[in-house]
Amino acid sequence: DIRLFQGRSAEVVDLLRGAADDNPQIPCYRAVLALCLAAAGRLDDASVEYRHFADSDFVVPADTNRLLTLAVLADVAAAIEDVDGAAVLLELLAPHQHRQVVLNCFAGGGAYWGPVAGQLARLAALIGDGRAERWRVSAISAADSFGAPLAAARHRQDETSV
Repeated sequence: DIRLFQGRSAEVVDLLRGAADDNPQIPCYRAVLALCLAAAGRLDDASVEYRHFADSDFVVPADTNRLLTLAVLADVAAAIEDVDGAAVLLELLAPHQHRQVVLNCFAGGGAYWGPVAGQLARLAALIGDGRAERWRVSAISAADSFGAPLAAARHRQDETSV
């Protein structure tokens, strides 16, 4: 997530592709690969990785990284403007609207990606759901309360697209 916040996601694409290919039992790696490709402006490549999930209606294992996987896929759906996928992901994520997204590294440690409300705001804006602005404001407030200025800034940036 540090590379994503720095705008340097292209630097980790090869590493993530290897992790995704070598560890198909950890689908979160492929989801994060799709996000990094999208953030690097490689939307066609991101779409290919995203389709692994979209083609199965976003069925992912109920492991400790399920929420992260779905949140990351929501960011990709917004980036590639997949309206159909956005509708499905919105329904999957809505029950988690008050939660925070955390990467649970399998070897220990973790990283923070932000409030689920941020992904809900992006999805809602894409599909024309009137809850987009409410979720965006909620995401900013939650990130501020959590002491996460980078996540809050990312959601403030979304203001023009919501």
